[in-house]
Amino acid sequence: MLRNFLTFTALVALCGLFAAAPGQAQSQETGDKNLSLANPATQADETDLNAEQIRVFRAGKPRPGSLQILTLLDRADATYGIGETLRLAVKSNEAAYITVFSVGASGRTTQLFPNGYESNNHIRAGQTLEIPSAASETRIKVTGPVGRELIKVIATSKPVKVVPEAHYDSSTGLFRTLAAGAEELDRDLEVVSANPPGDLKLAIINQVIRTVPARLTAASSEPGVASDTMSGDTAGRFPLLLAVDKQSYHVGEPITMTVTPMQSCYLTVIATDNSGRSRRIFPSTAMPSRQVTGRETLVLSGSGAPQTFTALRPGHGTVRAVCTTEARTANFRVRAVTEDLSEEEKEQALRDLAVVPAQPARLGIAEVSFGIVP
Repeated sequence: MLRNFLTFTALVALCGLFAAAPGQAQSQETGDKNLSLANPATQADETDLNAEQIRVFRAGKPRPGSLQILTLLDRADATYGIGETLRLAVKSNEAAYITVFSVGASGRTTQLFPNGYESNNHIRAGQTLEIPSAASETRIKVTGPVGRELIKVIATSKPVKVVPEAHYDSSTGLFRTLAAGAEELDRDLEVVSANPPGDLKLAIINQVIRTVPARLTAASSEPGVASDTMSGDTAGRFPLLLAVDKQSYHVGEPITMTVTPMQSCYLTVIATDNSGRSRRIFPSTAMPSRQVTGRETLVLSGSGAPQTFTALRPGHGTVRAVCTTEARTANFRVRAVTEDLSEEEKEQALRDLAVVPAQPARLGIAEVSFGIVP
């Protein structure tokens, strides 16, 4: 989810999808008719949240006054399938300073706005602010796991540092995470609520996002067949061909895997089994460079490659590849292909990598699946 998803999107998502930040993108107003007012979360929605999320849901006390905020989504039911894009916007009836956080099922808490693209969090009265903005040329892609994501929006009439700098995890990038997660945000919001300047206006709204399994597509339904999963607005996207040598493998059997981009690009490949166990195939310690050459086939595993990826647990495996023509900041540790990603690494990767270029000409996406038997 933004999660894990929002990571909002958890990303076993395809690594390496950061767009290089074009300086500081300015917040932009949107009059998009595809965005509609969302129903804010109520106390009844707490039953769908876990203990960490409920803690943040209840945190902070708005101050009675004229300042009001609304959330807008491109889905009236706030429900998204894995692989779909999510559009989130905030609107205020008065000039205000906006801060937005997401809390995943693990309690990992990420500041969605302001972020590495947009440091100016001031909006005008009546302005609709989309997050991320159109100017950033990015969008949020929903990934696993399925479940609930809590979005918390804080608006103040004056600049307020909701989270002290020391409370952020220094290792995170575009979307900053809190070192102590939901517990930290809970404490920080209580401080802001309890000790505001006398004339400060404070408004808070909660929004729950529901993530459901992705709808199957023809490209991903056939195990072992190379596929280019460019569904939706695909005009201009370049082909990315991903293939494995068989439709089914025994546990521990080596997998021969190749990828062929039609343009030179920066590649990330992640493999996941049906239990959620994930490994980064590329880049890796054996193949550390993310840049690949267009129209040349690269052997990622087996058959002369400097590394071998083997079938993991019985069930099925899925390999996803993303290649972007823009070099992107990679905030992850390069591991061997035999090493599992930690839950924290998966979640961070999925959040960061859920942000993909809005301009499709810069992106190739592919996915292939296969069976695994004992």
